[in-house]
Amino acid sequence: MGFNVHLYPDPNDGFVPWTEVFEVTDTSRGEIVASDSEVRDHPEAPLSGDRRDAVLARLGFRRTGPWDYADEAHVDAPCERFESGGAARSS
Repeated sequence: MGFNVHLYPDPNDGFVPWTEVFEVTDTSRGEIVASDSEVRDHPEAPLSGDRRDAVLARLGFRRTGPWDYADEAHVDAPCERFESGGAARSS
């Protein structure tokens, strides 16, 4: 079972994006299994890689590959589930 995280600006922010939405998809089923959002410090500065990883960890996942920037606003990365102790979960 594989997972992918997709980030994009919250469409509810309107013209000025303050929030990044995180959606984790189970790639084998094509279903969103977790989602959350994080407010940026400034609308013109996307979240840092460390802050993105922290949100992913809050959802119970960790990134397993590099961030893939489709464009400035849309970012993807492969990820896997993990337990709070850091050990990977078996499916």
